[in-house]
Amino acid sequence: MKRFFTKKTSCAALMMGESMSNDVPTFRFLAHSRLPEPGRDYDPEVHRYSAAYVNPDGYGLTVDAFPGADVVEVIEDPEPQQGGPDNQEPIIIKRLRVPADTVAFDFTIRRSSGGFEQTVSRRIERLEGVINEAQSNAAWKLGVTVPMQGTYTCSVRLRNQSGTGPTREASLALRDRLVVVLGDSFASGEGNPDEPGEVSGILGEGVCENATANIVIKRTAPMRRVASWLEPRGHRSMRSGHVRGSDAAQDLERGRVVTLLSFATSGAEVERGLLSAQHDWQSALGGQVEEAKRAIGNRPVDALLLSIGGNDVGFASGLEGLAGDWRDGGRDEMVRSTRQRIDALADCFEKMATQVQSLVNPRRVYITEYPAGMFDKRDPSGRSLGVRGDGCGVFDSGIFMRVSIDDAEAIFDLAHQLNDQIKRAADRYGWTYLDGIAEGFAGHGYCMTGVDRFFVLAEESCHSQGDLRARCTRTSAATRCTKRSLRMCCDGSSRMVLSSAQDAWSRSCT
Repeated sequence: MKRFFTKKTSCAALMMGESMSNDVPTFRFLAHSRLPEPGRDYDPEVHRYSAAYVNPDGYGLTVDAFPGADVVEVIEDPEPQQGGPDNQEPIIIKRLRVPADTVAFDFTIRRSSGGFEQTVSRRIERLEGVINEAQSNAAWKLGVTVPMQGTYTCSVRLRNQSGTGPTREASLALRDRLVVVLGDSFASGEGNPDEPGEVSGILGEGVCENATANIVIKRTAPMRRVASWLEPRGHRSMRSGHVRGSDAAQDLERGRVVTLLSFATSGAEVERGLLSAQHDWQSALGGQVEEAKRAIGNRPVDALLLSIGGNDVGFASGLEGLAGDWRDGGRDEMVRSTRQRIDALADCFEKMATQVQSLVNPRRVYITEYPAGMFDKRDPSGRSLGVRGDGCGVFDSGIFMRVSIDDAEAIFDLAHQLNDQIKRAADRYGWTYLDGIAEGFAGHGYCMTGVDRFFVLAEESCHSQGDLRARCTRTSAATRCTKRSLRMCCDGSSRMVLSSAQDAWSRSCT
């Protein structure tokens, strides 16, 4: 077994150099994420979040005081014949970068205003050996559960044989904010299940390959493995832009966490979805607003995120009508009826605002705009809103479905009219209107390729979900665009601060 050093120095020199630091290195002191875990915090059998998740009796904190380690020796793979010449696995011997007489890590975590203090010692088995920084049971790591919010201080001491040693402290202000999400497929995560499914054999592949005909007859594909969702019946996942935006609101190293309750359901409308039950399985729960009220109890809601209106004005059915009207004879009628529905939304929003304020009473309400350019392509002249193009795939399949450039222009104009109506409602009821989404989607239409496409193809929906419902919804890359418009943080005075703009999120509302 051959041994050799990786540095042109001796082992003694290494031990007397970096490894002999007399200071505790800067360490990580952070809170645990509070986003719900499917199957633990939400029960899809009864369609409810657990009481322990909504009103926790404790919060997890982690200390990671890994001091660093120096390579002191590399030993050739003792069994080189196992992996072959291209897969050698040498044994790397490292030494912890701590004083030579260190015997333990001493941790003390206390709440500044009282109510919690805990001291834990973790003995170091050896200073030198095969060291894995990520190992969960390492002496330099500690996880604790604290009973309440507040400012916590953690001190770490490198204890030596005489019982003393260098010490360093870090603090965080643990704050838990409750965020509720209500709305439609844009908020639920349609098209982005937590784990994609897998179609079953030739029959399943056949359904997906003939997506256009199967849209018409509403046929689904048999699945070898069904897609995984937080709420399967509502196609609600943890991968929507609204969830990702809430996750971005967390700053774990500063102690800022978010308890997230999403009730968004694919296909929801204001009346049939938010204000009353949308499906039979929701009949005992009521609409999403009532469902949220039952879940939160008396806990204050810091932020309510909304995405609603697209299904009320019939965008999905209107798009299918346009696509199926291959002679372009019904476009004018579709535009007229959609405009009427957009105008009618004003009354729906008034009812919604009244019920939201009465039942949920959030401190702040944020409502997102919708993408507009479903059939956009990049504008070669560089204009930010892109240009419209013809349909493709299931939206350009001969006699069944076809979207023309004129159809795409009509959809684009109507989407902006819908966004204008949403913005008027936001101004009227004191909500924050989250823009930047339509612009972020510009040039990323259904017919673009690769990462430039922000919409789920019908065939992709079939393969991952077994149905064709997600063909008008957003890809995983697109949810990151929505995340940018929903990025929130909490400042020191517990106000919600929302950054709502592209690039560096330059516009802030406090």
